[in-house]
Amino acid sequence: TTVEEAHDTACNLPDWNEDDHVDCMLWGGKRTYKWLMDRKRAAETTGGRAIYEMVYLNKAFVEGITMFNSEDIDQCRDINRRVGHIPAGTHLIAGLDPASTGFQACVLWAANPETGQLYLVDIENEQGGGVIQAKKSIQKWYEKYGLAHWVIEENGFQKAIRQDKDIKDYCSRFGIYLEGHQTQKNKYDPIYGVGSMQQLFEQKLINLPYGDTESETKSNIYRRQLIYFSTGASKQSGRNNKSDVVMASWFPMRVIRR
Repeated sequence: TTVEEAHDTACNLPDWNEDDHVDCMLWGGKRTYKWLMDRKRAAETTGGRAIYEMVYLNKAFVEGITMFNSEDIDQCRDINRRVGHIPAGTHLIAGLDPASTGFQACVLWAANPETGQLYLVDIENEQGGGVIQAKKSIQKWYEKYGLAHWVIEENGFQKAIRQDKDIKDYCSRFGIYLEGHQTQKNKYDPIYGVGSMQQLFEQKLINLPYGDTESETKSNIYRRQLIYFSTGASKQSGRNNKSDVVMASWFPMRVIRR
């Protein structure tokens, strides 16, 4: 089966600027982004969201997969917060999903141990990968936020990040702690896996900054990947199943619970 999305879900343009969505449409001259959003709203009104996904967006669905609920995510938007804002009484911790090439994702949380609230502080999804990009991200967020705790995936080549001499020297000098994370089938665990984060959105324990354009853009990148994350994503290739930001956001959860 070949699936072509009517709208590229990797698109970073704001949802409300409907006229700007041209190059990201499959047939921009025949079916506009405005037309697609009209179909989406109609499907949601009648309770047929799956119809929009399968028919209009032409997104393949696998029976039984668990998807994040867009309404639960949207209720966590905070128009009074911006990217970079760190609420008082919180601890900073970030996740890094390394890549040897392409895009490498980092997600920074501010966790409040008293209330259980998690504040999304920043997202980085930069071109470039490996040890060089990892060091740039670690240094950048230490200088910008004073971030001193990372959880980094360590499958395959990724172990080289914590073992790199330059990174170890830099982290030792500034007291930055790098913690490893092994990702296997545990990401599908119903209690501790990626899907368990859905409960945090349901209970509004996650706060997404939405106070300016940059905040909206970064929160929407996260939202888009959450909605299309599924148990089949890792078995399929291509940009339609990008989940690096989602994975980077999940890695610190074990530490946050601890």
